[in-house]
Amino acid sequence: MKQGELIGAREVEEIGASDLETVAVRSPLTCKTEGGICARCYGTDPSRERLSAPGFPAGIIAAQSMGEPMTQLTFRTFYLGALARKGYGEKGKKPSTIIKGLPRLDDLFEAGQCPGQETSEERTRVEEMLKGKGMLAAADYLLAEMVGVYRLQGVLIDDRHFEVIIGQMLGKVRIAEAGDSGLEVGEIVSTARFEAANGALKGKPATGGPVVLGMTEIASLGQDFVGAAIAYDGVPALARAAARKQQVELNGVRNCTAFGKVIPARSSG
Repeated sequence: MKQGELIGAREVEEIGASDLETVAVRSPLTCKTEGGICARCYGTDPSRERLSAPGFPAGIIAAQSMGEPMTQLTFRTFYLGALARKGYGEKGKKPSTIIKGLPRLDDLFEAGQCPGQETSEERTRVEEMLKGKGMLAAADYLLAEMVGVYRLQGVLIDDRHFEVIIGQMLGKVRIAEAGDSGLEVGEIVSTARFEAANGALKGKPATGGPVVLGMTEIASLGQDFVGAAIAYDGVPALARAAARKQQVELNGVRNCTAFGKVIPARSSG
C-alpha cells in the first residue's frame, strides 16, 4: 500500500497477515481541519463505501447514530419497568441495567460535568489522562467506555461516529499566554486554530494546555455561536457573540438551516 490510500476490508486482511506491528492511519480524532473533518480523516461515506464528498454531514450522522439508540433505550426502560410492575419479564434484559447505562452515557458525553456543576471524578480522570498520557490515551478510554455501554444493550455503532464526537471533546486548548497571536488569555480554541495562529506568527507565540469539554460546553463556548444558541444557551449566546463582534460562516448544515440557506450537503454518487 502507498501513503494516502484507503484501507478497506481486503487491505485490513493483508496488513494482519504481514509482519507490520503498527500502521499509522488518519482518524477524526487527529484531524487538523478547522471547522470540520477532512474526507481523508473521516474515510468513506458509510452508505456508498466511497470517499466522503465535501459537505458530507459527518457530525449530524454521528449524533444521530448515537442519539437514536439512546432514545430507544429510554423507551425500553419504561416498557420493561411496566412489565416488571405487572409481574411479567423479558428474558435477558433488566430495567436496572438500562437505567444505569443511560446516566453513564450522559456522564461520558458531558465529560463528567455540565456548566455550573463542580468538577466530578470522571472529569478529573479524563483531564489527568489527557495531560499525562496524551490525547490518544484519553480518547481510547472514552471510546471504550462509550462503546461498552451501547454494546451492553446489544447496540453496535461504528467507532468512527464516536471518534467524531470525542475529537471535539478533546481537541481544544485553553490559552495561557496570548503572545502576539491575537488570541485571548483564558480563551478556549480548537487545536487546529491554536496551531494555525502560532504558525502564521513571526513574533511571540501563544501558549496553552489541553482541556476537556462536554458536549454542552462545546456548544456554549465554541466559535459557532449560532449552534450554541440553537442547542443550549439561546439569546445569551447571541448576546455574547455580539459583544465580542464574532462572525460565523454559513457553511454547515445546522447554520444554513437556521437562516434558511441551501445546505451544503452533496451526493457522493
